[in-house]
Amino acid sequence: MLPGREFTDISPINRELRSVKSEWELEQMRHSGDCLCSVFAQVPEFLKEGMRELDLAAEFECRLRKAGGEGYVRMRAFNQELFHGLAVSGATSDKPGFFDGAVSGRGLSAASPQGSSVEKIVAGSPVLLDYTGVFNGYIVDMTRMFVFGQPKPELEKAFATAIAIQQYLVENLKPGMICEDLFLVAASMAEDAGLGRNFMGAPGENARFVGHGVGLELDEYPVLAQGFKVPLQAGQTIAIEPKFVLPGLGAVGIENTFAVSSGGGIKITDMADEMISL
Repeated sequence: MLPGREFTDISPINRELRSVKSEWELEQMRHSGDCLCSVFAQVPEFLKEGMRELDLAAEFECRLRKAGGEGYVRMRAFNQELFHGLAVSGATSDKPGFFDGAVSGRGLSAASPQGSSVEKIVAGSPVLLDYTGVFNGYIVDMTRMFVFGQPKPELEKAFATAIAIQQYLVENLKPGMICEDLFLVAASMAEDAGLGRNFMGAPGENARFVGHGVGLELDEYPVLAQGFKVPLQAGQTIAIEPKFVLPGLGAVGIENTFAVSSGGGIKITDMADEMISL
């Protein structure tokens, strides 16, 4: 019916176009960020020492749903899926899984080795909550840390390094900056801190990125990763997530969603970053 015509997959072009958000889309994402932050702010009310990771996740997800969270975390990558996010603690958070991210969690079975387990949260162990907020179809992504008592010095150092990496990336989240260059500097900062092998995953299971585009999908363009040699554009929205996994101790890190601008990253998940001691 169409002689002399060649069919071409235009999805890569569409992904590039979608990476730059309109002002209306940015407003949707700011709304998602506000709603997700409101749930994170409630965590100290219900996080208790001795509760199971699963119970923490259930309480967080219940409140997220009541806030209007839609829960459909759409992804384009083959064989990747996510249920809201994850709540993990201590040594259970250092177990690698099938999910292409820094932290996967042990999960509830071998059929779903991801997310919260039935292990109990104990004093001194870092509690990492990494959740998406999906409202009107638009996704934001953020991570916050909690601990009962005082975390071990190694964890404090790793968390401080994550904050420093985030600060560098935010200051340089400007149009024209090359994605690969930003990743390489972040990796170099981790190496200089003596944490290169722990950066973005357990040693030997490291994820090869430090930031990913978000919007209607969790894995949009651009990606702050080696090999992604493209410049940033104003209006792109990126979840920056420097994290460290220390076997036997747990995982620590930070994650926020930012919009690229001439003045650097504009924070969409606008909430304090510090680790909260309970």
